[in-house]
Amino acid sequence: MSNVELQRFVTHLREHPGLLEELKSLGHDAEAVLRWTKERSFLLTREQIAEFLARERELADDDLEQVAGGDAAWTGGTPPPTGG
Repeated sequence: MSNVELQRFVTHLREHPGLLEELKSLGHDAEAVLRWTKERSFLLTREQIAEFLARERELADDDLEQVAGGDAAWTGGTPPPTGG
């Protein structure tokens, strides 16, 4: 992911975990993801979307949680308490 716009998009997803969930709801439909990104002012190409989706498929659930900001190793802080 060497393109600046793609990096900006990934950074935005890290900063806004709700968007990641919204994006995941589209599945791996590249055209739907492309429309979704354009609606949010990201100027990505079909090739960039395909690269993003291919990399996203490789991520385990734990990795997706880190992208969403849920892991202390990713955020640099301590994890929030779990449970009740």
